[in-house]
This record gives sequence, structure tokens and C-alpha cells, in this order.
Amino acid sequence: WFDDLWLKEGFATFMGYKLMAALEPERHAWLAFHRRIKPRAYEIDASPGTTPIWQALANLADAKSAYGAIVYNKAPAVLRELEARLSPERFRAGVRAFLHRYAWRNATWQDLVAELERAAGHDLASWSRAWILTEGLPRVRAEWTVGSNGRILGFSVRQERTAGGGKAQWPLRVRLLAARGGEHATAEVRLEGERAAVPEFVGREAFDWVILNPADEAYGLFLLDPRSAGALLATLPEEGDPMVRAVALSALRETMRAGELDPLAFGDLLLRLLERERDPEAHAVLLDALQPVVLRYLEPERAAPLRARAEELLVAQLDAGIEALAVQVFRALARLASTPEARARIARAVERQALPGGVALGAQDTWLGLAALIAAGAAGDLRARVPKTGDVAKYVYLAEAATPTAESKERYFASYLDPAQPPEQWVQQSLPFFHWPGQEELTQPFLRRALDRVDWVKVHRKIFFMPAWIDGFVNGHSSAEALAVVEEFLAARPDLAPDIRKKVLQSLDELRRVVAIRARWR
Repeated sequence: WFDDLWLKEGFATFMGYKLMAALEPERHAWLAFHRRIKPRAYEIDASPGTTPIWQALANLADAKSAYGAIVYNKAPAVLRELEARLSPERFRAGVRAFLHRYAWRNATWQDLVAELERAAGHDLASWSRAWILTEGLPRVRAEWTVGSNGRILGFSVRQERTAGGGKAQWPLRVRLLAARGGEHATAEVRLEGERAAVPEFVGREAFDWVILNPADEAYGLFLLDPRSAGALLATLPEEGDPMVRAVALSALRETMRAGELDPLAFGDLLLRLLERERDPEAHAVLLDALQPVVLRYLEPERAAPLRARAEELLVAQLDAGIEALAVQVFRALARLASTPEARARIARAVERQALPGGVALGAQDTWLGLAALIAAGAAGDLRARVPKTGDVAKYVYLAEAATPTAESKERYFASYLDPAQPPEQWVQQSLPFFHWPGQEELTQPFLRRALDRVDWVKVHRKIFFMPAWIDGFVNGHSSAEALAVVEEFLAARPDLAPDIRKKVLQSLDELRRVVAIRARWR
């Protein structure tokens, strides 16, 4: 039944990455898993709107709300954690026994866990309660003190709940990687309660930094202590292991999102990494991390110098004609462009429908560039001169959503609530254009109106639309005023369906973080 939806979806993704790791090791499957799968799971699971992996569903109509990051992202990550806990051999033996025992029959997750217990030779009841039946995830950090002689006096690992308060009781197997100079040390702890000691690190000379979960097998938010964060901000570009570099970068990002690290320092690191990164996927991850730092976590005035550096770097990388990076650099520049020079580069690419180095600019990216110019009032007659050949109607619709007038926003919002047209996919994809960076004053009047129509959206739109609708409008904003609008809506709607309320709370978590981070780091 659909309450076990996570089994088929979680296993599909988990097994896909296992196959890639076995058949194409050069593609670094688990590094890709870390970059592509886990971030969305963490964002949703750390919010007050998260749900357990297993959800009881009374009827098929409610199944629409079960789809999302918990099923598609958390479930495969938890399966990876369980495999590492049991060993790949025992995990495989348990799954094989499950498939043989229940061939041509119905089965549930409890049946699977029973087979895994037999294969592992120990009880998994506490693991199941924590990871399958309990919502949320632990936030985990190393805590250590250094004496006047420069040696470590005490070292432990502590977990805490990300939302809701109370003690965290997730069973965790956590590895640690510590560095001092060019030397590394490792350790492993098993957390069954709030804290576990790491005696093998006590008495050693203080490390430069310590990161948790360096191979990314465990599931949780792994934060950095201040000493480690400072050292990694300075030295991460020199780290040679791509998985360690990726895990450390994620830890820095989560430490920033927890309000414990200045986003300006994190943004500076991202630019230094972008200067030297030539792997397309790693480069794309850095660009994705940079944009919210510049556009959301920092107040516009404080972000201005960082934004100028980012635009200068992106223009330089665009002009360098690096084929593998060209399109993603152009897309990032379109969102960040605020200077005449950057906009001139965009206009030139749009007019030629090509990037430096001869990389063709497809219709989608041509109209993304036009959207940036339309949003800045700098498109002139260019949009009329761009050929509208082929199936470009959708891209025109998306780009025009960035038009910076109240009349245009009103017209688009009305079209969003017309079930006849435009197509649902167009509406969903246009929301980031409707909320183009810098247009919050124009779009804030629509925030409450969009929330008031969420019941209609649930009934009249398909599975994935409602979360996108909520997130598009809630996280199209970064202000305390917008936060107040959403919180007032929730307070005024005690009758709101539980699944809708959870989706709002999921999106609201990021807006709350943005407002808190801006207030903390001025």
C-alpha cells in the first residue's frame, strides 16, 4: 500500500547508485549521491513540516501528499546508512531472503526488517523506530577542548534534534576524520544516546580541523566546531580528496544555515573554489550554493561586494569559453547580473544565440537571458528580434513572467488559477521567473493570495504541483514582513488540512532561517 511507498522509491534510487558504483566507478557514484540526493532530504527533514518515512495513508487521495523528498531522497540515504551499519554482505543477504520469502505475495517494511535482523544476527527494532517511524533527523557535532599545552583535554560527539526540542535518540555510527598539518587521524563512534566519547583523540596535539561522516555513509546534519570551520574556510581549496572536500563544504553550508557561520565568509570560500574548479558537476554545486548566499542570506547592501566579485568571475569564465562550464555559468550569471557589463554579455549571447567558444545557446537559455534583461528593463527590442522558431511558446511565457510591473504580475497570477490554460508545467516552471531576484516588493502582495488558494491547488493540480506552488511563493521572499504573512496565514487557518500545513512548514523553515541569518550577521 502507499504507506510503504518509500520502499520502492527508496530502493530504486539506492540500487541505481549501487549499480553505477559497481559498473562505472570513474563516475564516483557516492559523491554524486551526496551532491544530488541528500541536500533536499536534509532541507525538508530539518523542518517542522517533515514526516516519518513510513506514513499511514487511509485512502488513495492522500497518497498525493506522500510524494516528495522524504520518499525520494531520505529513504535511499537511510538505506545506505543501514547497509553500512550491517555490512554490504549482510544487507544483501537480508534483501535476498526477503525477495525469496515474499515472492508473489504482499509484504511490508516490517517483513523486510525481520529478514535483515536474521541476516545481521541482531535486533533492529530501535533502528526502525528512529529511522522509519520517527520524523526528523539528528544534528551532530564534535565538541572538544584544548589545554594550555596545545593538547586535547576532552573529545566527544553529540547529537541533538533539529526541530521540536527534546533529546535525539537516533542510533548512529559516525566516523571522524581529523587533520593536523599534512597528517590525518580517524576514529569511529556509535551513538545510541545524546553523546559518545572519543578517547583515542584525547591527549593528542590539537587538530586543525575535524569533520564527521567523511565518507558520507551516515544520515544527519553534521556541523563544524568553530576551530574546524575557521581552518576549513582557509584551506579547503587545497584539499585533494573530492569526497572529503564535498563533505566539508556541506558541513560548512549547514553550519551557516544553522546561524553559526557568517554567510559572507562562506560566499568568499565559494568564489575561491569556483576560480579553480573545472569539473562540471562540482562547479554546478558551487554555483547552486553561491546564489542563495548572494541573493538571500545576505542583506543586499552587505552582499554587494560579494555579488560584484561573483559577476566578475562569471563574466571571466564565460569569456574563457570553457565548453563544459559555459551553459551553467551563463545560467548563474543571468540570475545574478546587476551590472551593465554583465547584462551586456547576456545581451550579446542572446542576440547571437551562442556563447564564447562557439557553444550554442538553445531556446530555453536564450529566453532565460532575455528574462534577466526583461527584469532589468534592459531588453529593448531584443525580444522582438530573437527568432521564435520551434516550440518556444513556453520559454516566452516563462521569461515574460519576470516583467517588473504590477500589471504583469496580476495578469500572471490570474493565469495561474485558470485550470484551462496555460499548462500546469508552465505555471510551475514560471514561479522562479515571477519571483525574479529584486522583485519582492512587486510579488509580496501575492503571497497571502497564493496561500489562500492552496486548497484549490491541491484539488485541481497534480502530485508535485502543490509543494512547488507553496515553495515558489514562500521562498520567493527573504524579508521579515513575508515571514509574518506566512505565520499569520497558519495562525488564521486552524482548519488547514494536515498535509497542506506540513508542506507550508517545510517551505517556511528556509524563510525563517534566512530572516534569522540576516538578523544575526549584519
